[in-house]
Amino acid sequence: KYTSPLPSAAGYFDVRSWSAYGSLSGQKVDAMEPADDAPARGKRDPRDFALWKGAKADEPADAQWPSPWGPGRPGWHIECSAMCWRYLGDEFDIHGGGLDLVFPHHENELAQSHAAGLGFAGYWAHVALLNLAGTKMAKSLGNVLSVSALVANGTRPVELRYYLIAAHYRSPIDFSDEALHE
Repeated sequence: KYTSPLPSAAGYFDVRSWSAYGSLSGQKVDAMEPADDAPARGKRDPRDFALWKGAKADEPADAQWPSPWGPGRPGWHIECSAMCWRYLGDEFDIHGGGLDLVFPHHENELAQSHAAGLGFAGYWAHVALLNLAGTKMAKSLGNVLSVSALVANGTRPVELRYYLIAAHYRSPIDFSDEALHE
């Protein structure tokens, strides 16, 4: 459930409205710190998260649309729940992602999906990160290796697969050419 629409056109999920909030990440609501980048205005609890974000003047016009709460866009967690629902249905077997997504992202996806009456994921698989030079590999950081580039440089796909699955799924891999060739 979310708080009533705000003048800023943002709606929030009330984390205390779902008693299991925090169960995926093993946290208690009272021990969680609120996000320091989110306005407290309109929230019942500082830990409440956005279901709807009001349009901002500096965002492109095609990144928003009209809604009963005013122009804006869904919150990040809603987008993912909606994609899961659209492509996987009300309930599906496994939801995966990196360990860095357990909280708050997957915790919030789970809470809002259950609040909407969806069974959502039966199992969660969170994996450690692939690091390059001590930093997680991420498009947003601009440090990405592509499989095609590695194969073009002489790495056989079967060798790359073995290298990536040899570590325990919750152990980070610090990628290096030396380790790959080993």
